[in-house]
Amino acid sequence: MPTSATGTWRNSPCGGRGAGFTLVEVLVVVLIVGLLASLAVLSLGGRRDPAAEEARRLAALLDLAAREAVLQGRELAVELDPGGYRFLTLEAGRWVPLAGDPLLRERRLPETVLLEGLEVEGRAALPAGAGEALGRVYFLSSGEATPFRLRVAPAAGESPAWVLQGDRRGRLALEEETGGEPLGGPWATGPTSA
Repeated sequence: MPTSATGTWRNSPCGGRGAGFTLVEVLVVVLIVGLLASLAVLSLGGRRDPAAEEARRLAALLDLAAREAVLQGRELAVELDPGGYRFLTLEAGRWVPLAGDPLLRERRLPETVLLEGLEVEGRAALPAGAGEALGRVYFLSSGEATPFRLRVAPAAGESPAWVLQGDRRGRLALEEETGGEPLGGPWATGPTSA
């Protein structure tokens, strides 16, 4: 007969059955609490900011293009228009759309987000008409890039705009237009370290 510090099991107030919960009961409770906690986090997750998401995506893709230009020894460019962007490569002296790359492909922005205010090498790009490009940013195999500044803005103005800037060395910076802190990310330093 098993014994414990307080006596035998038969003398326990539970009449021979051990007091407490089985492992299965504890695991079921932990699972239920985990599910409820994840539902609470998802419901309190806040509003999406499509302009911030698109600005981060564009920054990451431009950083990738700058790195790919150097690593693959080819000239790349991104052509920007108010509703999206596409990547180009230099072939036989002509800029042609980049084909076969699943990441550096043409992208259309959601209707709630616009690209605007492109400045190239410190000068405002020409205003684009309907369907016309805002301009191009070039990433050269030497590691050089076109200095630029671009706004990624919500179409309805319900959230802040984001400013994406690039320098001659291909380094990118992304920050909230209100002068907030720069967003972290792999594009914060660019393809070459200073």
